[in-house]
Amino acid sequence: KGYDFGDDYRPRVWNGVVYYYKGELTPPPTPPTRPPTETPTPAPTAQPTTAAPTPDPTSVPTPDPTSGPPVTTNPKTSPQTAAPTPQPTASPTLNPTTAAPTPVPTTKTPTNMPVDMVQIIEQVQTTFEGGNGQAGNMFSIKAKEDITINAFDIHTHSTLESRVLIFKLDGLYQGHEQDRSAWTLICDTKVQGMGSPRATHIPKEAIAAVPLSKGDIVSFYVTLTESTIRYTNGVITFDDGKIEFLSSSGNKYPFGDYYNDRIWNGIVYYELGNTLQTSFPTPVPQGNLGNSKQIQTTFANRNGSFGSMFDIKAKQDLLIHNLWVHTHHQFGSLVEVEVYVLKRPDTSYVGYEESPSEWEKIGGAIVEGMGTGFATKLPAESIRHVEVAKDMKQAFYVTIIGGGIRYSNGVSTTSELLASTTNDDMIIYEGAGVGTPRFGGTFSPRVFNGALEYYTPSPSSTAAADLDTAPVSGQYVGVNDKKLEGWPCMYNSQCQTYKCGPATSKSGMGGASSTGMFFCLNENGEHHEDGEQFQTSGRI
Repeated sequence: KGYDFGDDYRPRVWNGVVYYYKGELTPPPTPPTRPPTETPTPAPTAQPTTAAPTPDPTSVPTPDPTSGPPVTTNPKTSPQTAAPTPQPTASPTLNPTTAAPTPVPTTKTPTNMPVDMVQIIEQVQTTFEGGNGQAGNMFSIKAKEDITINAFDIHTHSTLESRVLIFKLDGLYQGHEQDRSAWTLICDTKVQGMGSPRATHIPKEAIAAVPLSKGDIVSFYVTLTESTIRYTNGVITFDDGKIEFLSSSGNKYPFGDYYNDRIWNGIVYYELGNTLQTSFPTPVPQGNLGNSKQIQTTFANRNGSFGSMFDIKAKQDLLIHNLWVHTHHQFGSLVEVEVYVLKRPDTSYVGYEESPSEWEKIGGAIVEGMGTGFATKLPAESIRHVEVAKDMKQAFYVTIIGGGIRYSNGVSTTSELLASTTNDDMIIYEGAGVGTPRFGGTFSPRVFNGALEYYTPSPSSTAAADLDTAPVSGQYVGVNDKKLEGWPCMYNSQCQTYKCGPATSKSGMGGASSTGMFFCLNENGEHHEDGEQFQTSGRI
């Protein structure tokens, strides 16, 4: 655009950043007085209403307005009263009470958003010069203040949808360039490439935030699955006073060959402070908890969908503090797990399957799936501790956003759910599979696949069972060494039904794309509830 609303040039993309606040806005306060009339009254009264103005304002306003505006014989240049009257006069004064409006607002910050909701987003940018490229970069930074990193911009020449993965490593990355086990996955998402030299944004909703204390060093591996990342030859030296870049390399996907002295092109977004607030505070338990215990149901698989609902009954006072789940997502795939409890004490989930208001979310986490047949464990303190008194029931609901929970078919044939697993401390009953995101249609009976970690609190006793730390591995249930439905397979001959097939996700356009996973199918060539999500075909 030419200056001063000049010539137009189309199409052109504005280069810049828009800053905004996210949160529910409260309406601004109601103005204390009415706006003045569009035009003043024709003229003031000919004579003042009082012989002379009173030397001081009255303590309270008169109950009714005067018949006309007061006029003094010799008006003063400033208002007579120290503060405005509580109610407006019947008609406005002839001239404004001040010679000119105040030059600045009366408050420094707007009042339409609570102050404690305002979060200042900081950013540090390297460059978008490009000049070289591969699939990704590793870089190390040092925090010079307490910060929380929660979003990134990257530089890709692609304008197509791309899969982006971000890994984190505490300390410097040198020596770990090809060591996948040293890194933690914090983002696995798809983004629309904006092309070079524009920034392609990875939003905070797709990333597990990284809190850092002053002096901490952390490394990131930001990569696409295709070689479309752009970076620049040279030594990285950027420092905004809060984040200092220490080193950077170019890297082949995944964890492949690497090239030193390559400047990552992008932006790091962060907030000041490193305390990640949670909606699920854990109360400090009283008394001696002893060692953590564990009760495991099964990882027999055979079925699955979006979630599992189930009841437990305590044989003694319990404090449940963590869960393990079973998902088919594996090896670099992030899953978002949510955990709920029924608000009604000593009540089964039955009858509340589709009543979200009856459930309380007690936590969850974004974790890397361990795949079919293996336990995917939530990090410590991911959920609020749940107290269950002796002889009381408690209903749980565990779900994966987007689907991927694995469970097994139950055997209950009556309205009374049978016990699926029991030990000296509790009973876990058969429950239901949930077939839609969060709350929705259910399938019953279904057996929760996973484990609960818990304490048996006692004010005096120090005896407690040791936590079983042995790795959980899948033990499939089959006949004559033949796998049942839902278990991974490579050949038809491995399955009881002699049907091994690849699961392919249905696309919104009516097509299908392979997930690369093969399962034993049922007699109909399906995965029960998974039949709503997957199409299958046989394999020789």
